Amino acid sequence: MDQQLSQKVENAVFWARHHLNATGYTLKCLGFVEDAYERSNGIEMFGGDTAAESAELYEAHRNRGMPPKGSFVFYSCSGLVEGVLRHWGHVGLALDPGEVIHAWDKVRIDSYLEIEQLTPAPGWSRPVFIGWVPVERLLAGSRVREWEQSFTIDCGDILLREYRMQDVDALVALTRQPEIAGFLPDWNVPKAQRAEWMMNYEIPGNREFLQAADEEESIAGMSLRLGIISKESGEFIGWCCTRIKEELPEPNREVMYALSARHRNKGYMTQAVLGLCKYLFGHTDVEELNAIALTRNPASSRVLVKAGFVFEQTLELENQSYHCYKLRKKG
Repeated sequence: MDQQLSQKVENAVFWARHHLNATGYTLKCLGFVEDAYERSNGIEMFGGDTAAESAELYEAHRNRGMPPKGSFVFYSCSGLVEGVLRHWGHVGLALDPGEVIHAWDKVRIDSYLEIEQLTPAPGWSRPVFIGWVPVERLLAGSRVREWEQSFTIDCGDILLREYRMQDVDALVALTRQPEIAGFLPDWNVPKAQRAEWMMNYEIPGNREFLQAADEEESIAGMSLRLGIISKESGEFIGWCCTRIKEELPEPNREVMYALSARHRNKGYMTQAVLGLCKYLFGHTDVEELNAIALTRNPASSRVLVKAGFVFEQTLELENQSYHCYKLRKKG
């Protein structure tokens, strides 16, 4: 399995696990596993209308034995849905090793064979294992689709866009560039850790921040993490974020950023910082912004000066020397 396909599997599994014990997918087992791939990867899949139809379409009976991670695991069963008795089938998403996450009375995890022993709902037959379908077959013919409109800030040559799960690979690759890791080593973490943070903290945190801003409520303590997207290529080339920097005196909201080494000296970073600051001053209760730059990173200081920040002082933070800058809302 190639790296890109492997990441789609990881995204789907993270999404599915995030919905463990949810009850909104009862009697919607196919919708659950398809949503796991589609919503977490920004794609649209094309299968059958029911689990039974999909099992036949994908020829699930050809693959028996323990299902590999990321595959759809199909079962034969019949029952009543909205008064209609039909062979609907059942399906789950394979985890590792031999476990399946699936929508039953709630989203749950069971051994792929033990699913046959589950007590069915009234009017339903017990599920009987048919076989599994590999991810390569499932995603054949899938296409890109944006399921939810992402928050963006138009900055000229680039866009600032809220994080998506499909950004994990690009973000991890950027954090490993020497030009970034040398200044931001704490950002360089394993891909699994980055994916967990994005799924469980960063994306939900963005939604909380944006909802508060839309409702004109305080964003105190909240963070907004935006990717820098090249308009020319659509590539994720950096990030520009805002959070509370505990080490600074209040008001201590910080702007932080990084840009791919391949896209520097084009004005992109200044555009991103200006765009984020304009949004914060225009749409939130922020009156003052901070930014810090390592004294050994003059390029970062130049970005801040171009964006209108004013030098305040030099501080020692975490055993390193930083230039500290402020930008205050006008008028």
